[in-house]
Amino acid sequence: MAYSSGRSSSTDSSASSSSPLHRRAEEGEAEALVPHFELTTIGHELEEPILSMDSQCDVMALLGEKGGLVVRDTARDAAPLTAAIRNPYRVFLDPTGTHALVAATDGEMYYYSSRQRKVSGHFQLQHRGGTWDGATTAPPVPLLTTSNNVAECVCWLPDAPTEDSSQTAMKVHCLVGTKLGGFVFEVKIEVSGESAVKPACRQCLQLPAGGFQSPVASIQVERVNSLWLIFLATATTLYRAEGEASCPMELLDKVAKEPKLLHIRESNATSDVSARGAVVLYRPGLGMPAQSYAWTSTTGVVHGLMNRCIHHDLSSSEAAVFGWSDASAVVNEQLLALTRVRHSTHDAGNFAAAPAASPTASSRGLPQTKMPMEVALTAFHMILLYNDRLVVLNHPAGLTWRAASSTLLGDSPYACEIEERIRFDPFHAARKPLELRGIVRDTAARKIYIFGKNILWELQVEQEHRQQWWVFLYRAMNRGESLPLRKRFFQAAYNLCKYRPSNKNIVQLLRGKFLLQIGAVQYATDVLADCDRFEDIYDLLVSLRNSKVLRLYVEKRYKLLVKYAVSASVMETQLACLLVLIVMQRLNGITRSEASEKTSVAATASLNAFLEQAIKDRPRLFERSSYSELIVRLLEGQGRPELALGFAARIKKVHYLLTYHVSHGEYTQAADLLATLARRPETLELWYEFSPLLMKKCPIRLTTAMLRVVARDRQGGTYMLLQLERLIPVFIQYSPQMNEDPNNGQHQAIILLERCINKFNCVSTVVHDYYLSLLAKNDGERLDEFLESSLFYSVDFALRRCLEARRYRQCVGLYRRLHLYEDAIRTALECSEPSDVKDEEWPALRVARDLLRSLPEPLEASKEKKLWLIVAQYALEKGNPRMALSVVEDSGGVLKLEDILGDISDSLVVQDFKDSICKSLDAYTSSIAALRDQQLEATQLSENIKQEIAQLQCRFGYIPARQRCILCDQLLLRESAPYLIYPNCQHAVHEACAVAKLEEIGGLEAFLADEGLPRQFLDGVTSTKELAQTECVLCGEASILEIDLPLCVEDRSWSVA
Repeated sequence: MAYSSGRSSSTDSSASSSSPLHRRAEEGEAEALVPHFELTTIGHELEEPILSMDSQCDVMALLGEKGGLVVRDTARDAAPLTAAIRNPYRVFLDPTGTHALVAATDGEMYYYSSRQRKVSGHFQLQHRGGTWDGATTAPPVPLLTTSNNVAECVCWLPDAPTEDSSQTAMKVHCLVGTKLGGFVFEVKIEVSGESAVKPACRQCLQLPAGGFQSPVASIQVERVNSLWLIFLATATTLYRAEGEASCPMELLDKVAKEPKLLHIRESNATSDVSARGAVVLYRPGLGMPAQSYAWTSTTGVVHGLMNRCIHHDLSSSEAAVFGWSDASAVVNEQLLALTRVRHSTHDAGNFAAAPAASPTASSRGLPQTKMPMEVALTAFHMILLYNDRLVVLNHPAGLTWRAASSTLLGDSPYACEIEERIRFDPFHAARKPLELRGIVRDTAARKIYIFGKNILWELQVEQEHRQQWWVFLYRAMNRGESLPLRKRFFQAAYNLCKYRPSNKNIVQLLRGKFLLQIGAVQYATDVLADCDRFEDIYDLLVSLRNSKVLRLYVEKRYKLLVKYAVSASVMETQLACLLVLIVMQRLNGITRSEASEKTSVAATASLNAFLEQAIKDRPRLFERSSYSELIVRLLEGQGRPELALGFAARIKKVHYLLTYHVSHGEYTQAADLLATLARRPETLELWYEFSPLLMKKCPIRLTTAMLRVVARDRQGGTYMLLQLERLIPVFIQYSPQMNEDPNNGQHQAIILLERCINKFNCVSTVVHDYYLSLLAKNDGERLDEFLESSLFYSVDFALRRCLEARRYRQCVGLYRRLHLYEDAIRTALECSEPSDVKDEEWPALRVARDLLRSLPEPLEASKEKKLWLIVAQYALEKGNPRMALSVVEDSGGVLKLEDILGDISDSLVVQDFKDSICKSLDAYTSSIAALRDQQLEATQLSENIKQEIAQLQCRFGYIPARQRCILCDQLLLRESAPYLIYPNCQHAVHEACAVAKLEEIGGLEAFLADEGLPRQFLDGVTSTKELAQTECVLCGEASILEIDLPLCVEDRSWSVA
C-alpha cells in the first residue's frame, strides 16, 4: 500500500474550486467546512480471509473462506456468536441485526439468531409443496428448477401485521435470489421456543431465459405511495415490477403469471465481469422510506429517484399545477455511462469532445474498461468500489449529470468532470494492488464498511452536507427537468442551507420565481415570505402588476417576521414598512367595497382587528411617535377618522386623542382621558399643554383628574407627579365663576393645592406662597390655620400679600416672626378702634400686651421700655387714662407713672391719678429707706475689714536659733534657705520641704481635683509654691488629702519567693 498507517483521510478536492457550479455559488455565503472522508481500520475476531460480510443495526457478521462465522454486536460488550459453515458463500443480516442467513455453495442455507444463541437451523433452497401459511395448498410447479440452488442475495420483507398479540414466535420472511437459473424463492422461517426453527420455501419467480446463467445479484422491495416496487437485477439486466397490491408477494405472483408486467432495462454485455449488478437503495435511517436507488451494470451506474408525493405542502388548487402522477414508482432514471467517458479539448474558444484515453497511474480518472463491483449510496455521494480502488464521487443519486448552465456538450460524462467530483480516492496511488471484496452500509447505525481479503475498514463521513446546496439548486433551475423534480430539488437545496441566511435567501428567491412562473401563487408567496431579500422580491412583484399577489406576499412576510424574527431590532424597519403597506392595501380594499355596506363593514372590522393584533405583537414598533403619526395620517387621509381614533386609543396616543376631543368641544372627555392615560412620567407634558384650556372649560373635572396623578415612594407614601409650579399660571387665569356646575362656588385651585399640601406633603415654597396668596384673597380662616401650621412659605411674601389683602390681624403675627415688634404693635393698634372709650377691654391693646409679654428673646431695657411706651401712648390717644394706667401696671415695672404723666393734663392727673401718684410716692419712700439701710451696712462692713487688716499687719512669731524644721529635722535657720511660719498654728518648715510634701500628695492638681475644698481656697493660686504659702502643710487641707495615701508601697521585698 501507499500508506503506512491504518487511517487514510481526505477532504474536498481543491479541483472543485474551479467548478462552474462552485463559481456561480459564490454569490451565497462561503462555507468554511467541507465534506471529510476517512478510512479507519477495524479489528475483528475472524482469523481467516474474509469471504463475505454484512452489518445491520451495529451487528456485524463476518464469513471466512474456511467457513468461520463470527456474528458480533458491536454496541454490546458480549462474546460474539461463532459457527463453522461447510462450503461458505454469502452471509446476510436482516435490517434489525436479529436474524442471520448464511449461504453455502452446496445449496444449504443456515439460520442463526444474534439475540438467542441456541436458535439455529438449516434447510435446502428448493421448491416444496405441502403446507404454506398454515393451509394445505399446492403451489404451482415451476417450469424449470435445479436441485442445487445457491443463494446469491436476500431481500428481507416487511413484517405483516398480525391480530394475535399473544403470539411469541418470531417469523422471518424474505426473498432469496439464486446464483444460477434466475430463480427467486420465498422463504419463511418460524422460530418458536429456544431452538425450534421451521423453515418453508417456495419458488415464486424465474427471470426470463436471458438471465438464466446470470446470478440474481439483488432484490429490493419498497413501498412508494400506493404502489409496491420490486427490483430484480443481474449484471446486465434490471427488472422492475411496480403496481398496487396488498403485499409484495401478491405483486410478485402477478409478475410470475404475467411476465409482461416487468420493466426491463438491459446494458450491453462486455468482456468485463467486474460489475455484480447489485441494486442498492438509499434510506436516511432505519424504517425510513427510500429516496433513491442505484444499479451497477456492465456499462455504468444506473440511478434514479423514488417518485414520492410532492403534495404535502401544497393546496389542492395548486397541486394540479405540477402535473405530478403516482402512476410510476421511479422517476428521473439516469445512466452514469463510465464506458463512454470523454475528454474535452479547447480550440478557438469552443469545446469539442474526444474519446477518453485510458487513465494513467497519475490520473485520477475512472477506468473505462473496468466497471465498479458495487456501489453504495449516501445522501450526496456515490461510493464506487473496484476490486483495487475505492472512489467517493460527489454526485447524488437521481440527479442529472450536469446542470443546464454547463458549457459541455452531450450527455456522456467528461473526464474533467469526474476528476472534479472525486472527493476521496485513498487507494489511487497504492504501490501494491489491493484485493477489495465488498462494501456494506449499516443503515441503522449510519456506518459504511469496506472489506478486502485480509482487512476491514470503516469509511467515516463527516460534514457531508457541506457545499451541496448549490448542486440541487442548479438542477432545480434546469428548465428541462419536470416540475415535480424541480420542486423536489428546490426543497432539497432549501433544507441544506436554511440555517445559512445568505444561501437560504438565494434559494428561496429563485424558488419563489419558479413557483410564480408556473402559477403556484399561494405556495410562491409562502416561499418568498421566508426570504430576507425584501427589496428584490418587492420590486419583482411590483413589476408583475398583480396586486393580489403583492398583497399575499406582504401579509405573509409580515406574519412570518412577527412570529419567527429572532432579532426584532434588525427587522424593525422592514416590519414597519410591511405594516404600512398592509394598512394601505386594506384601506384601498375598504374604499373599493363602499358600494356594499356589508362588505365595507367587514373590511373595516378586519383592519381594526389587524391593527389591534399588530399592537399586541409588536408594541415597540409604535413607541416612535413619528411612525404612529404616519399610521394615523394614513387612516385620516382615507376619510376614516373613527379608525384613526380607535388606533390612537389602542396605542395610547394621548396627544392625538386629546386634540381630537378638544377640537370637538368634548372637554370633560379630554379631562377624563388625561386622568386615565396620562399618569406616567413620560406623559406629564400633556397636562401642561392642555390644562390652560381645560381649566377654563371644566375646572372641577380637571382638578379632580389632577389629584389622581400620583405615585408611591419606597416607603409607601404617595406624592404628586405633576409639577405644581408649572400649573400656577393656569390657576391664575381661573375664577370660581368658571366652574361647570353653577351650584358649586368653591375655588378649585384652593381645593387642589390644599390636598397636595396636606395629603401629598408638598414642600415647595412656590406652591405654599401661591396657596397663601389665594387664601389671603378668599379665605381668612384657612389663612390663620395655614400660617400657624405651614413651615415652607416665605414670611416676607406672606406679609406683603396680607397687607395687600388688608389681613392686618395676620400681619401682626408675621411682623412678630420677623422680629419687627414695633411694626407689629403699631399695626395692631392702628388698625383697631376701641368700641367704648370707657371700656378698658380693647382687643388690640390686649394683643399688644400679649405680644410684649411673650417675646421670644429678651430685649434691651431701653428698647423694651420704648415698646411699652408706644402701647401706653396709643392707649392715651384712642382710649382713656385708665387704659394707659393699666399698661403701666402690666409692664412689670418697665414703665413708671412719671413716663406718661407729661402727656396727661393736670386736671386728669388730679382727678384720675391721685391714688396712683400716692402709691408711687409711697413706693419711692420705701425705696429710699431701704437704700439708707444698705449704705449703713456697707459702712460697718468696711470698718470691720480695716480692723482685720491692721491686726494681720501686727502678727509675728519667735524662732530660736536651734529650732528645727518639722519635716526634715534640720536647723530652720541653716544658711540662707527660706522658711515658712504659719501664724495660726505656729508651725515652721523650710519652704522647699513644704513644696516637696505637697508634691508627694499630688501637687496642685490633687487640690484642684478635690471637690471638698472651700470655694475660694485656691483663688489666685497658680503653683505649688503659692499653695504652700497659703495654708499649713501639716494641719491644713493637705493633711486631709494625705489620708488617702497608702502607708507603704509594695516592692520586691514583699515577694515570698
